[in-house]
Amino acid sequence: MKVNDTRPQNAIGMSRTRAIVQGRAKHGWQPYESDNDNGVDGIIIFRKKGVDTGQIVSVQVKCGSPGGYYSEAKVRPNKFGVNLGETHITKHRQRWNSVSGPMIMVYVDNASEKAWWTDLKNDESYIDENKNLILFDKRRVFERHSFGNFKKLKGHIYINPNYESILIPNSATDYLNLGSKVSLKQQARNFYNNWSKQNVSERTHQSLGEITISRIGWRHITRSGRNQNRIHQSLQLIGAAKEIITKTNSVFQTKVNQNTTLKDGTKYLEDYLGLRAKCKFEHRHSSLIQVTLKRKRWIGSSGEKQKVWLYSIYEPYVLKDI
Repeated sequence: MKVNDTRPQNAIGMSRTRAIVQGRAKHGWQPYESDNDNGVDGIIIFRKKGVDTGQIVSVQVKCGSPGGYYSEAKVRPNKFGVNLGETHITKHRQRWNSVSGPMIMVYVDNASEKAWWTDLKNDESYIDENKNLILFDKRRVFERHSFGNFKKLKGHIYINPNYESILIPNSATDYLNLGSKVSLKQQARNFYNNWSKQNVSERTHQSLGEITISRIGWRHITRSGRNQNRIHQSLQLIGAAKEIITKTNSVFQTKVNQNTTLKDGTKYLEDYLGLRAKCKFEHRHSSLIQVTLKRKRWIGSSGEKQKVWLYSIYEPYVLKDI
């Protein structure tokens, strides 16, 4: 029985992709191990003047030739198909849609090493009449000039390294009475419960609207098995979470948990969002603080609904200078 060894052409595809990303476009390239086929071969890490910007693009790489993966699209002269098989596409499409940020496929011609790209989160990359194919536009050559286009793709998230600066007043940390006989956890719980009952303006974000302060966040912050130092840190920062939510505007996505279509056709999305600010305290050193939010969204014919909860608060770079 003849075995088709695709490892040599896979190596060419990965090598060519890396050469374009790192060598020609001057961005970062992080390959993933191929032991587990999860539909993502690596990520592009955007850089500006040699510094990571926080923007990423996930990539699946394929390399082949006519008669292999490559298939001419006869009714679409400006396009060609990459034949992965319906089973492969069905298996991986949900994964491609759920990754954080844009998700593209790069196809490298085995002989010429010329490369093209397509957006795997765009329905136009798939065709109903032939579910074996991923569709590529011949004009979308994967080269140095391509990277500006990735910032326009579905899922693009810009993480601004110039975080907003805010002052955390003493009024947000008055519950931190170290001389009290009441434990820090109980003091923080009292603040948390009172906050949840305050006027909605006290828990409204400028871009996201009302943030629900509930048991979801408290249980996550104080969950069993979490490092006690991190719990202690979060309890101290609950007052800062309130200030960050009500005084900052920028937001970025940290993780997509679910992206499905319900039986009635409604699209349901569940993800996690981050708010970051450089916080100046009146009682301690300044630091970069992150609030994590949990969001659920329902998008249907009648419009869009969402609900957002406080999920966590911590110092991501507590051991590093900022």
